[in-house]
Amino acid sequence: MDTPLFAFALHDTLVDTRDLSALLALRLGAAEADAFTRRFREKQSEFTYRRGLMGAYADFHRIQREALEAVDRERGTRLGEESKQALLAHCRRLPAFADAPAALTRLRGLGVRCVVFSNASRYDIELLLDNSGLADRFEISSAPRRCGASSRMPRSMRTCARAPTRARRPPGWSRRSLRRSSVHATLGCVPPGSSATPSGRSNPGATRRI
Repeated sequence: MDTPLFAFALHDTLVDTRDLSALLALRLGAAEADAFTRRFREKQSEFTYRRGLMGAYADFHRIQREALEAVDRERGTRLGEESKQALLAHCRRLPAFADAPAALTRLRGLGVRCVVFSNASRYDIELLLDNSGLADRFEISSAPRRCGASSRMPRSMRTCARAPTRARRPPGWSRRSLRRSSVHATLGCVPPGSSATPSGRSNPGATRRI
């Protein structure tokens, strides 16, 4: 008989991202901290999906940084670099949900193999599981990194065979510059040294349009 295997998403299933509100409340106040935390989580999911759709994998720590910068601009909270670093560090020390340890222990007692499914790096997964007290209950999966997809996308849940991506590009654009521009436009980010606006629109004549 095959051994049953359960795969768990890491954030908001095993560890509680709402814990960030307490840290943010010291800087922003309770109401704004709760709103910021919700939006921060929404942006992380959004950026993960968008990168997955493009096949432009980035590990979750980088996505968290991009999401943090986006929400800080959007809400006008103007967090300093020290506050941002403290918040990102706390993302690696999130607590487990209160019922998670007992439930996982029971599953292991029933002979179920438990794995974590995340697009975070192996280092970040192990660190977060360690800090939340769940490390001894899991094996670890890092499939999304190997296949370049979001951990929440169906194709990440099976063996990935990535087909070549083809895109029409105007003369003078290299494959690398086209890909970089597409990533920044899709995420709503401004590439370093670019005159593009945060909305993705460029100043007239400053950049080529695709």
